[in-house]
Amino acid sequence: MSPHGLEVYENRNKTRTNLYSFEQKTCALAPAQERTFKANRDAWEFFNAQPPGYRKLTTWWVVSAKKEETKERRLATLIATSAAGTKRSTSWERPIRARGLRLQGAEGQPVPLSPSRFVSEEA
Repeated sequence: MSPHGLEVYENRNKTRTNLYSFEQKTCALAPAQERTFKANRDAWEFFNAQPPGYRKLTTWWVVSAKKEETKERRLATLIATSAAGTKRSTSWERPIRARGLRLQGAEGQPVPLSPSRFVSEEA
Protein backbone atom coordinates (compact mmCIF):
# COMPACT_ATOMS: atom_id res chain seq x y z
CA MET A 1 0.00 0.00 0.00
CA SER A 2 1.21 3.49 -0.70
CA PRO A 3 2.32 5.74 2.18
CA HIS A 4 -0.75 7.94 1.62
CA GLY A 5 -3.04 4.88 1.80
CA LEU A 6 -1.41 3.73 5.04
CA GLU A 7 -1.84 7.21 6.51
CA VAL A 8 -5.54 7.29 5.60
CA TYR A 9 -6.02 3.80 7.05
CA GLU A 10 -4.30 4.71 10.33
CA ASN A 11 -6.34 7.92 10.67
CA ARG A 12 -9.72 6.30 9.90
CA ASN A 13 -12.65 6.61 12.29
CA LYS A 14 -12.37 3.32 14.18
CA THR A 15 -15.89 3.67 15.58
CA ARG A 16 -17.21 3.16 12.04
CA THR A 17 -15.66 -0.30 11.60
CA ASN A 18 -17.30 -3.69 12.23
CA LEU A 19 -20.82 -2.28 11.96
CA TYR A 20 -22.19 -4.57 9.27
CA SER A 21 -23.08 -8.26 9.28
CA PHE A 22 -20.45 -9.12 6.66
CA GLU A 23 -17.76 -7.60 8.90
CA GLN A 24 -18.59 -9.89 11.83
CA LYS A 25 -16.49 -13.01 12.21
CA THR A 26 -19.10 -14.63 14.41
CA CYS A 27 -22.61 -13.62 15.27
CA ALA A 28 -24.86 -15.47 17.72
CA LEU A 29 -28.10 -14.96 19.53
CA ALA A 30 -27.94 -14.47 23.28
CA PRO A 31 -28.64 -17.70 25.23
CA ALA A 32 -32.10 -16.47 26.27
CA GLN A 33 -32.94 -15.53 22.67
CA GLU A 34 -31.75 -18.91 21.44
CA ARG A 35 -33.91 -20.71 24.03
CA THR A 36 -36.92 -18.68 22.90
CA PHE A 37 -36.20 -19.57 19.27
CA LYS A 38 -35.67 -23.28 20.03
CA ALA A 39 -39.00 -23.37 21.88
CA ASN A 40 -40.66 -23.18 18.45
CA ARG A 41 -39.26 -26.36 16.94
CA ASP A 42 -40.58 -25.82 13.40
CA ALA A 43 -39.13 -22.32 13.26
CA TRP A 44 -35.78 -23.46 14.62
CA GLU A 45 -35.53 -26.36 12.15
CA PHE A 46 -36.45 -24.12 9.20
CA PHE A 47 -33.93 -21.49 10.29
CA ASN A 48 -31.12 -24.03 10.62
CA ALA A 49 -31.94 -25.48 7.20
CA GLN A 50 -31.17 -22.10 5.59
CA PRO A 51 -27.78 -21.20 4.11
CA PRO A 52 -25.15 -19.86 6.55
CA GLY A 53 -25.23 -16.41 4.93
CA TYR A 54 -28.96 -16.02 5.58
CA ARG A 55 -28.58 -17.22 9.19
CA LYS A 56 -25.73 -14.78 9.81
CA LEU A 57 -27.57 -11.84 8.23
CA THR A 58 -30.80 -12.43 10.14
CA THR A 59 -29.01 -13.15 13.42
CA TRP A 60 -27.08 -9.89 13.04
CA TRP A 61 -30.36 -8.12 12.27
CA VAL A 62 -31.68 -9.28 15.66
CA VAL A 63 -28.59 -8.74 17.84
CA SER A 64 -27.55 -5.41 16.32
CA ALA A 65 -30.62 -3.58 17.62
CA LYS A 66 -29.80 -1.03 20.32
CA LYS A 67 -33.00 -1.29 22.37
CA GLU A 68 -34.00 -4.51 24.09
CA GLU A 69 -37.63 -4.18 22.91
CA THR A 70 -36.40 -3.87 19.31
CA LYS A 71 -34.36 -7.06 19.71
CA GLU A 72 -37.43 -8.84 21.10
CA ARG A 73 -39.64 -7.59 18.26
CA ARG A 74 -37.10 -8.60 15.62
CA LEU A 75 -36.66 -12.04 17.19
CA ALA A 76 -40.45 -12.49 17.24
CA THR A 77 -40.58 -11.52 13.56
CA LEU A 78 -37.80 -13.96 12.70
CA ILE A 79 -39.50 -16.77 14.63
CA ALA A 80 -42.87 -16.07 12.99
CA THR A 81 -41.47 -16.01 9.46
CA SER A 82 -39.39 -19.14 10.11
CA ALA A 83 -42.38 -20.97 11.61
CA ALA A 84 -44.36 -20.09 8.48
CA GLY A 85 -41.57 -21.59 6.38
CA THR A 86 -40.66 -18.30 4.74
CA LYS A 87 -37.58 -16.13 4.80
CA ARG A 88 -37.51 -12.66 6.27
CA SER A 89 -37.74 -9.84 3.73
CA THR A 90 -34.39 -9.09 2.18
CA SER A 91 -32.76 -5.69 2.22
CA TRP A 92 -33.32 -5.13 -1.52
CA GLU A 93 -37.11 -5.06 -1.00
CA ARG A 94 -37.05 -1.97 1.25
CA PRO A 95 -35.87 0.54 -1.41
CA ILE A 96 -38.37 -0.92 -3.88
CA ARG A 97 -41.26 -0.46 -1.44
CA ALA A 98 -40.05 3.05 -0.60
CA ARG A 99 -40.51 3.98 -4.26
CA GLY A 100 -44.17 2.87 -4.11
CA LEU A 101 -43.57 -0.47 -5.82
CA ARG A 102 -44.39 -3.98 -4.68
CA LEU A 103 -43.46 -7.45 -5.85
CA GLN A 104 -45.97 -9.04 -8.19
CA GLY A 105 -46.23 -12.79 -7.71
CA ALA A 106 -47.93 -15.58 -5.80
CA GLU A 107 -47.66 -15.28 -2.02
CA GLY A 108 -44.76 -17.29 -0.65
CA GLN A 109 -43.37 -18.07 -4.10
CA PRO A 110 -39.89 -16.96 -5.17
CA VAL A 111 -40.05 -13.94 -7.46
CA PRO A 112 -37.35 -13.43 -10.11
CA LEU A 113 -35.44 -10.17 -9.87
CA SER A 114 -36.74 -8.77 -13.09
CA PRO A 115 -37.96 -5.17 -13.56
CA SER A 116 -41.17 -6.52 -15.11
CA ARG A 117 -42.02 -8.16 -11.78
CA PHE A 118 -42.39 -4.78 -10.02
CA VAL A 119 -45.65 -2.92 -10.35
CA SER A 120 -46.98 0.30 -8.93
CA GLU A 121 -48.87 0.05 -5.61
CA GLU A 122 -51.86 1.66 -7.37
CA ALA A 123 -52.16 -1.30 -9.76
